[in-house]
Amino acid sequence: MSLPLTALDLVSRRIFSVSPDDTVAQAAEALHCYRINALPLVSSGEIVGLLSRREIDDALHHGLGAVSARSISAGPPPTVSPEATLTVVDALLRQHRLVVVGTLCSPAGVLTRTAVHRALQEATAPMLWEQVEAHLGSLAGLLAALGDLSARRGESALLIGGCVRDLLRGHTPNDVDVLVVGDAAGLAKAAATALGGRASSNPAFGTAHWVTPDRTELDLASARTEHYTAPGALPTVITPADLRQDLSRRDFTINMMALTLGPGERGRLVDPYSGRADLEAGILRVTHGLSFLDDPTRFFRAARFAARLDLDLEPGTADLMAAALALPVRITRQRIGAELDRIFAEERAVAAMAKLQDWGVLAWIAPELAAPGIISALMATTSAWKSLSETGGVGAAPDEALWLTLACALPQDARERCSELVAGTRGRRARWLSGPGRLAAAAQALSESTARSTQGQALRGLDAAELVVLASGREQAAVTWWLCTGRHIPLTIDGRRLMACGVQPGPRMGAAIAAARGTAWNGGNEDAQIAAAMRVFALSD
Repeated sequence: MSLPLTALDLVSRRIFSVSPDDTVAQAAEALHCYRINALPLVSSGEIVGLLSRREIDDALHHGLGAVSARSISAGPPPTVSPEATLTVVDALLRQHRLVVVGTLCSPAGVLTRTAVHRALQEATAPMLWEQVEAHLGSLAGLLAALGDLSARRGESALLIGGCVRDLLRGHTPNDVDVLVVGDAAGLAKAAATALGGRASSNPAFGTAHWVTPDRTELDLASARTEHYTAPGALPTVITPADLRQDLSRRDFTINMMALTLGPGERGRLVDPYSGRADLEAGILRVTHGLSFLDDPTRFFRAARFAARLDLDLEPGTADLMAAALALPVRITRQRIGAELDRIFAEERAVAAMAKLQDWGVLAWIAPELAAPGIISALMATTSAWKSLSETGGVGAAPDEALWLTLACALPQDARERCSELVAGTRGRRARWLSGPGRLAAAAQALSESTARSTQGQALRGLDAAELVVLASGREQAAVTWWLCTGRHIPLTIDGRRLMACGVQPGPRMGAAIAAARGTAWNGGNEDAQIAAAMRVFALSD
């Protein structure tokens, strides 16, 4: 990349501001919401003043939250022409926190010290387009065309977040997300018109979807910033925003990276928070002290990333997590359950759960989840699922079995208290509450007899998840027989066949059929099955 030479190359076109008649307290709230350090005062479209974070903090310290922002502003910031060189801009920013590009009445945007410092860093940023082409194949061409189109619209399009992280690891991303510094919906629509395919959008979230002519699906999102009105609350989203603001709202430095798609700088790594260095060092790091308080679901995302990518918490991040867990911050059990569901869908789900236990998060959810045997039970369930999958006996995913294993580790009252954790279908919640009891009854029956008839009777009513959990204990041989053989053994008689033998339909018919079925599981032929059924009628008589 060549170093930007003019102020216009670096300008942030979105100007967050307040009115000069707003109070200092309102200005402080704007700084928090917009995550900025200097705030222009705008009246009738003209920038008439500027406040720094320090000025606002000092005013609040002196009890001046109710006075007007105008009353503590020393005047407007300096201006430079759009053609001003980086040297000129840098000199001004050594004395001022913010510079206006253009005029105060008609600003093209603003520049900050951070923007200029980042530009100097990005002058030597690596170009990684070859990796994009190697891992994304024909999709790379579509992304390049999208980048060209965004540039013609005066916008920027970038690969963002986990996609960039995976490319840096030498992996092909499962999901390819595009950030648009501009109008994502407009770019998706323009792409469908110019390049083919179809586009849809969700204006409420600033997101869009482009299905290309070859049916590749791309998700686009407008750059945004966000703030939290209370610890653990869902964020309030503000659009549009610039690239720095969008990156800064993300969870961990390894997800705060982007790759440019525009012409002339295609594939340039944007890494203002040193995410690449953290990825290479094997650490997971947050960038601000309220990260876990703002969004406690980051406990669970940390566990997923740490397990999946073999990362350790950076010491300062570990301290912040421990401090957040000790504070009375709560989120709904439904949100916790959704995060656990995502963990159980991971290939290394048990490793992620072990992280949560080591960090104290499971105890934070419910004290009973801190029991030392839970992780070994989850591990045994995963092992049983793999073994049964290899025999072809079970086709269910392991997540349902892991949920049930968690339920089995809790006493009944704790299961009822934690039932709102259970995401998904009504059947899953019913299994959470009653599944452990069914498994206990089946295990008791299996311990009393090794006869196939007993095994079949005990296992016949259990679903795939329950069978996997049962197999994780001492009953794997019985479950394997049932899945691979027992459930496929046909019952060669039915009610009509028995009536042909002279019995009358009635309440005993069900017990007779059950006796015949047990005989079939024990290897009995049709005659043996009929004889077993007839004995039921004989005993009843």
